[in-house]
Amino acid sequence: TTLGLDKKLTFTVTVDSENYALRGANVDLSDHIGVNFVMELSPELEADEGAYMKFSLPGDNKTSEQVFVKDIKPQTIESLDSTKQYYVFHCGIAAKEMASVIRLQMVDGNGNSGRIYTYRLHEDYAQKLLDSESETDIDKNLVKNMLNYGASAQKYFKYNTDNLANKFMKDTDQAINMPTFSPDDGKFVVSDANLNEEGLTYYGTSLMTTTRTAIRHYFTLAEDKTIGDFTFTYVKGTDTSKSKELTPVRKGETAYYYVEIPEIYINELDQNYTLTVTKAEDTSKTFTVTSSAYSNIKVIAEGNTYSDESKNLMKSMYWCCDAAKKKLKTL
Repeated sequence: TTLGLDKKLTFTVTVDSENYALRGANVDLSDHIGVNFVMELSPELEADEGAYMKFSLPGDNKTSEQVFVKDIKPQTIESLDSTKQYYVFHCGIAAKEMASVIRLQMVDGNGNSGRIYTYRLHEDYAQKLLDSESETDIDKNLVKNMLNYGASAQKYFKYNTDNLANKFMKDTDQAINMPTFSPDDGKFVVSDANLNEEGLTYYGTSLMTTTRTAIRHYFTLAEDKTIGDFTFTYVKGTDTSKSKELTPVRKGETAYYYVEIPEIYINELDQNYTLTVTKAEDTSKTFTVTSSAYSNIKVIAEGNTYSDESKNLMKSMYWCCDAAKKKLKTL
């Protein structure tokens, strides 16, 4: 069944619950890994301006996430009762948290909280889908690769490694093969023109995987220069009409700054992004760098100086992207 959430890459399963309010859950891979919880709310909660859903996960002193009812647009869901309105609350998780227990709880505007529910993505959703005879091979392939990505992230970040996300899968399904990169995969192009004489020097790039996938570019700034003298923008692909500005962030008290191209969809890890840096007072002076998440993935997966944990994390991301792209072709 599907929720029909604006063509997001989702799967839905019905969750049995004693509570009348919790009607189901689905995994959302639209820009990062997350779970959407389908709730039927009482009229009192619907009208409560201060009511919210509270999500919390264990470990790393992670703070709870709050999603207010007033910020959610109710919708009908054909697979449930089409005469009713439901609220879909999204809980984003990092890849390393796929085997973690998500705790969810409704709280009203007066601070009164209800029953705490728990949900495990790898057991309550993924394992049931893989055990089902009605799911397609494409769906199962995506879930297997998603779980391998989660388990690889757990090992890389040394997080909850006694309970790996793919622990119930066959050894053959847990194997992470070397990606089959095409000649165009992993493009990384730096312009000949630079801003070195203006005091800004390109330092390098990294792929951020702690929470949402993002490409980070680093620069060093001369002591007598100000970062405000430069503008940072990026475009997805080649459509310059949709250019977005980025705010540089300083790393501590060092001369290093970085900008981050955020929220790269799991099915678009091969998508190129071009970062353009321009001297604010002289737009003829620019620097560009074009890359994708694959740029980092390819270097590490094929490299000889990286740990097995790093290589497997990158390879599992590649295969998760590959499986997601195959799923999207069916939608």
